[in-house]
Amino acid sequence: MKLDLKSGQSFRDAAFMGSMRWAFYNRLKAEYSDAGITYGCITKNTRIRNGLEKDHAVDSRCISGNPPAVPLDAVYMQKAERRRYRRLHEATIN
Repeated sequence: MKLDLKSGQSFRDAAFMGSMRWAFYNRLKAEYSDAGITYGCITKNTRIRNGLEKDHAVDSRCISGNPPAVPLDAVYMQKAERRRYRRLHEATIN
């Protein structure tokens, strides 16, 4: 098997996420015993078996274990806004 790797390519980010995912899951499992892990292939299989289209909301229903649930007509959007701006030029005295 030949890997198509570029010279100097780092896998530091992927390794960090791999270890972080399990640390987060173990803490969550300690707090909530019914927490579980799922993967994209399981979500896709559930979506196809139920004849559902590919959509973020549909995927969340598949992950929840209730894919035939009827979605709400309303969609709630949330915008994150910073409370403090930590820019240096705003903190300097003129």
